[in-house]
Amino acid sequence: MFFPFGAIPFTYVASFAFSSESAAQTTMIFFNFFIIAVFPGLNHYIRWINGTEWIADGLHTIFRAFPGYCLGASVYFNQLQKHLVEYRSATDGSGYTLSDDPWNIDNTTGDNVAMGTNMILVLCPSIH
Repeated sequence: MFFPFGAIPFTYVASFAFSSESAAQTTMIFFNFFIIAVFPGLNHYIRWINGTEWIADGLHTIFRAFPGYCLGASVYFNQLQKHLVEYRSATDGSGYTLSDDPWNIDNTTGDNVAMGTNMILVLCPSIH
């Protein structure tokens, strides 16, 4: 629901890093593809490996700054979080404490803060 409010400002602000419109468009299309399709999958499966759980959980927190990652990670969360929570509770891992409740504050706060921050990024340059 919040994805457009985060993705549009993120893309708008990132477009200033390019000298031409075509370079910005092409780069952002591929960037969004990888951040939506590839990074959440890789990071989610790294969260299952005992010993690298804390690295993947930290990357999950950092990647939330990208709206596309929040969207892609939510797909994995909806389908596989319950299994990941069961696995983490059965093993002695080093990762963050997880909840399989989709409305748990720990599960939703980072995504909402990231989307709100990206929305503010577009308001600041456009106010002048």
